[in-house]
Amino acid sequence: MGVIGGIGCGLGYISPVSTLVKWFPDRRGMATGMAIMGFGGGAFLAGYLNVFFMDRIGVANTVMTLGATYLAIMLIGSRLLERPPAGWKPEGWTAPPARSAMIADRSVTRNQAIQTVQFFLLWGILFINVTAGIGILAQASPMMQDMFHQTPLQAAAVVSLISVFNASGRFLWASVSDYIGRRNTYTIFFVVQFVLFLLIPRLAASGNWIVFEVSLFTVFTMYGGGFATIPAFLADIFGPDNVGAIHGALLTAWSAAAVVGPVIITELSNRARAALPPGADRIHIYDTPLQVLAALLAIGFVLTLLVRPLHLRH
Repeated sequence: MGVIGGIGCGLGYISPVSTLVKWFPDRRGMATGMAIMGFGGGAFLAGYLNVFFMDRIGVANTVMTLGATYLAIMLIGSRLLERPPAGWKPEGWTAPPARSAMIADRSVTRNQAIQTVQFFLLWGILFINVTAGIGILAQASPMMQDMFHQTPLQAAAVVSLISVFNASGRFLWASVSDYIGRRNTYTIFFVVQFVLFLLIPRLAASGNWIVFEVSLFTVFTMYGGGFATIPAFLADIFGPDNVGAIHGALLTAWSAAAVVGPVIITELSNRARAALPPGADRIHIYDTPLQVLAALLAIGFVLTLLVRPLHLRH
């Protein structure tokens, strides 16, 4: 089930993204941001649909009903997925005469791309950004209960809002990257998150719940924004023709981060919790994991600065 679902998820994720990059050469970030916002928003909606149907028709019937519905919707939607004609460009748009050095004027294949330093730098950038975000996401509810003494119900309400900021950040930051550049966008991600990860323990110590919520939601806009900006970054560096295949190879960073992020924050916080004497306050058990993630974000900042244009050899 995991293999089949994972393959389907990858196909459904990459196909529209790589297609939109080709149709919107003038707004690659906005286009990929909207597609990937739909991916996050769909997960938010499905969470409520699953519960609604399972309570009424049972688990097995829910899986079959939603499966048939998704099959019909996706087959209809697949009719929209076509490559633009050769030489196509938006009506009235001409490429600027002075193109950014970071934007390639030719495309390379996936096999060529994965042999470059740029590919591994971008892999590391995505890995670190996702590791930080998914690490917090995995422990968001316990963190709020331990650090701010929120009830499980209160923490669950905040967690439900996280998906909204995650989805909106995908469209917002990817669109912003069209104007300030992909590298500058990731630089902002790493600098701001580095500061916030070190700030959160102080907010917990002072009981500043409102600022903590703002910080948490900011982190998750950047978590989602990292997903949405990377396809446009790949199209800039390696050209748009084979961005789907290159994006698929790069998303192995997401898979690796999904393991590393939760392990870091869960294992370190569990050790700190076990070392506490009975009845002691748990407010500081997340200090070390947050510092480790902040150190990773600092490395991500350095990797971002190292990204250079791809110089094509004959």
